[in-house]
Amino acid sequence: MRSFDLRVRFPTGTILVGGHSAVPGGVSATHSVDREGRPIIPATALRGGLREALESILRGYDRPACDGGNGIEPSATTSEDSPRPCTLDAGSRCIPCRMFGTQRAAIGDHERSFSSLVLGDAVLEGDDAVESLARQHVAVSRTRRSAEDNRLFQRQAPDLNDRVLVARGYSVEPELEPYLEAAARGLMHLGSGRSIGLGRVELEVVWGEDIEAEVPPLASEDDEISIRVRLQSPTALGTADASSNYRATRNEIPGSVLRGAIGFAIARSMPETSLEEAPFQTLVDDHDGAHFGFLYPAERRDASALAGPWPVTARTCKTHPSKHPVVDTLLDRIAVAMLDELSEVSLADRIARVHASTLRNCLASGCSAQLRSTKGTRTLPESPPKRAVTRVSIERRSTSARDGALFSYETLEPGTTFQGSIRNVPAGSRDLLGRALELPIFVGRGVSAGWGKVSVEVVPRPPLPTIKKRGADFESALRGRLSSAGLSTDDIDKLVPITFLAPYLPNDGDDLGTLAAALGTKPRWFTVARRFAREGGWDQRTGEPFAELAVAAGAVYVARLDRPWRESLETLQRLERLGAGQRRHQGFGQLITFDPFILERGDSP
Repeated sequence: MRSFDLRVRFPTGTILVGGHSAVPGGVSATHSVDREGRPIIPATALRGGLREALESILRGYDRPACDGGNGIEPSATTSEDSPRPCTLDAGSRCIPCRMFGTQRAAIGDHERSFSSLVLGDAVLEGDDAVESLARQHVAVSRTRRSAEDNRLFQRQAPDLNDRVLVARGYSVEPELEPYLEAAARGLMHLGSGRSIGLGRVELEVVWGEDIEAEVPPLASEDDEISIRVRLQSPTALGTADASSNYRATRNEIPGSVLRGAIGFAIARSMPETSLEEAPFQTLVDDHDGAHFGFLYPAERRDASALAGPWPVTARTCKTHPSKHPVVDTLLDRIAVAMLDELSEVSLADRIARVHASTLRNCLASGCSAQLRSTKGTRTLPESPPKRAVTRVSIERRSTSARDGALFSYETLEPGTTFQGSIRNVPAGSRDLLGRALELPIFVGRGVSAGWGKVSVEVVPRPPLPTIKKRGADFESALRGRLSSAGLSTDDIDKLVPITFLAPYLPNDGDDLGTLAAALGTKPRWFTVARRFAREGGWDQRTGEPFAELAVAAGAVYVARLDRPWRESLETLQRLERLGAGQRRHQGFGQLITFDPFILERGDSP
């Protein structure tokens, strides 16, 4: 894998590539800009122009090249033809399809990417401001030789005279690098308005060094490491639900996405034979390999908080949710569940006492607003910043918008930080994982267009008391809560709260049975607080979407064991290390017992 810079210059001083940014009032078309208002050249425009130039060059030498990745020679294309996977080059993909991708749903068993070229947006060198030029145009009636009615329009384009934009890219297949240079020399125009002098372009490919990451020592000596991931480009993470023309993004990075991104990064940087060796195979083994956890949005300055969603039992101030503390109501739920076991004698008095000491209002100083379910995560109280990008697919024959091809992506903004962990790292794979975290890693969709590039940093693990300490604190707090309501405290040393830090995929849909099997006993479920959600996405290997019902992250189960929890410490430790349910190697089913957050009750009596 080799890096390169694509340097972009404009001899005529300006360009107009639309369809990427919102158009201001009074303007018919505007050039693409980033979130700070600085002009960019979208990677899709660069890749489309380079591909068209390369196809023309290859056809001039009688080499096979399909029409935009549809698998069909342009001379053989008819209106009835439908796109298909390309097999024009002796039964395999043609060179443009190998470089830029093809219209297929899945990649082959031994392939490492959909396309060998990863190319990001071209951004300006330097921090100088760029002036926008407004060009007014009017359509002229050829019969009257005067202006057409209602045909006055205005285009807004940047003044890029003597400016250079640079797109960062990576080449996976060294044998295709000369073709990229040929395409760059052959591309003469980009964007719209070519007939009026816009879009004249000059490209230069500047190659960097082969990417070979050094193996740094991992910060942790055990089989678990904590990582912080920072987005370096717009990122779109798939969801289980998607409409035909709008693609939303998740707020977190699933463990399956992290696992796939690290696996592909290793595969792109290693020979094929090395992928069959023990370090790689052990690392990604479905049963005994590492568990790649979910990554949740986090504040950049705080790496000490436990990464994960709020429990279902968490509540926050309705009036000032971002200022007043989040509290937990699980102890109240347990107290209510205790009432179900009482006889009717003096029950009304005890109900009143439980109700009187239940958290219903914010207890922050000077506030008595109602409590409601909270949003965000433990490491970021609000949703991460996003941006909706609307694009249109271009019909190459007519050079105009393709019918039914207007679509929008929701992307996470660069700079967003995520936090999580990788558990159960095999000892023989630790050096390989350390090397992988230094390689270029991409997550989510749009990787070939430079989306989803991240940097990974190994950070100290969040401080967390031992299970024995957490259990003792929970038991003490619960004893005080029940005593204040006049309830019995017998057998509370057998109660174990279990909080899921990631979605939970039970076996055969039996969440209680699956969790009981993981505990190695048949507990009585004292109280359960959970929600359900769909988990799924797109499988790159099969080319098929998938979705399944899951217990949403943040679910809380309170089990009553058949013996005190202190006699089951080894079982609880194993449960925290391995999780519960299916696809645990992809981060599903990660949990914590005796969550310290349960004790967060503000100034409650």
